[in-house]
Amino acid sequence: MGSALLVAKTAGGGGNIAVVARVKAGVTPAQLAAQMSVVTQDFRSQYARDSSGQFVLSFLPYQRMLGADVRPFLLAVVWRDRFRAAIACANVANLLLARGGCSRP
Repeated sequence: MGSALLVAKTAGGGGNIAVVARVKAGVTPAQLAAQMSVVTQDFRSQYARDSSGQFVLSFLPYQRMLGADVRPFLLAVVWRDRFRAAIACANVANLLLARGGCSRP
């Protein structure tokens, strides 16, 4: 994971918190998950009355979080362009075959 930026969010009754943190180089996702489970348990015990049991903690690489809303659109554009390129290649191949098939004796 290296020095990837991560985002933590809580969801609940309007008290949402967003946190951006930098992970030390060499920290594995398993180590991060173990540490964050400790933080989550501490948070739940400390704010049990305020969190009302609707505490959600999730982590995403910062680059993925920024593009999360646009990713499906960008994938559709990429696949549309690949399809157009395939059609163009098929058309050129057809023209070359037609040109080669019309040879005069």
